[in-house]
Amino acid sequence: MSVTTINCLFSLINQKLWSIYTPNSYGVDEQNVVIYDNPTINYAELVLQPQTLSYGFYRFIYSVTMSNNNLTSKIDTFVKVIPSGLVISALRSSQPMYGGTIEITRGIDQQIQFDPFLNSYDIDSVAVMTSLTFRYSCQIIDSNIQAGYPLVPGTNQMIFLDDFKYNSTLSPLDTCFNSTGWINNFIY
Repeated sequence: MSVTTINCLFSLINQKLWSIYTPNSYGVDEQNVVIYDNPTINYAELVLQPQTLSYGFYRFIYSVTMSNNNLTSKIDTFVKVIPSGLVISALRSSQPMYGGTIEITRGIDQQIQFDPFLNSYDIDSVAVMTSLTFRYSCQIIDSNIQAGYPLVPGTNQMIFLDDFKYNSTLSPLDTCFNSTGWINNFIY
């Protein structure tokens, strides 16, 4: 939003206009971005609908022209449009999920069903959730003391649930997924 202040003794008609350009790596305008059917292009406050612009850098120029004497004033700024990202949630919750960690309690022989394909979403509606791969790891928390996530011996790499399926040498480290009586903290 910009504020236009005109100090003049008599009434003037002024025309406001927003222009958007894609600059090259040197900051030189290369292409004018045409925005169709946007009535705010001629107001001080420009409103763009989601997904109007592709990801990248843009130069926004706001100009005011006094039509009585053809004086024009311009100001510009650079804007970077970035992806909003994914909201990942593997568990269904009774409250809206915005990603992050949730705590659940389950008793002996009660199942937990992870379904990140159903419970996650892409804010920009670009990713196909079923084409993503989700990996799970966990840590044991006993008496509010975090044991840390299990690591592959000799490395600093976290062990994921599917690693146990394909590497039998990791099975002694599987205390987290096979534990009972402790709190398990899963990350995905």
